[in-house]
Amino acid sequence: MASPTRAPPTQGIYVGYRYYDKLGVKVRYPFGHGLSYSTFQYDRLHVEHEGGGVTVTFEISNTGPVTGTAVPQVYVGPAPGVPAYVQQAVHALRGFERVVLPPGEVRQVRIPLAGRSFEYWDSPSQSWRRGYGKRQIWVGESVGDLRLTGAVEVN
Repeated sequence: MASPTRAPPTQGIYVGYRYYDKLGVKVRYPFGHGLSYSTFQYDRLHVEHEGGGVTVTFEISNTGPVTGTAVPQVYVGPAPGVPAYVQQAVHALRGFERVVLPPGEVRQVRIPLAGRSFEYWDSPSQSWRRGYGKRQIWVGESVGDLRLTGAVEVN
């Protein structure tokens, strides 16, 4: 008689950058890494509630000698007080914007995050649930190069 087979455990949400991020493993080219002919500086992070979501606003300036393209990315941290069985990414990409800047130019970037950006999948109820509490917000050039940090209270 053949023995029953058991499916191997799944990685759940911990695939790609989320796996390495969870383990704290530094990689050569982190998720979101891109190449540019210029360098950029990030300043003046502001996070505010808007509608059912949050708007992340910051300034980016081209500090290099040539016109360059940056793709600033917004990541959200895990929610406190979520049941232990829920998998949450250390940094979850929730928004990005492509910005082309001549040398020396400064531009304000506004990235809206829908309310869904703060939800998690609850398996027992088979539904999306809001992760309430203080949530970290990061802005940077990749998950390995986060330049600005802020927080928002999710109600």
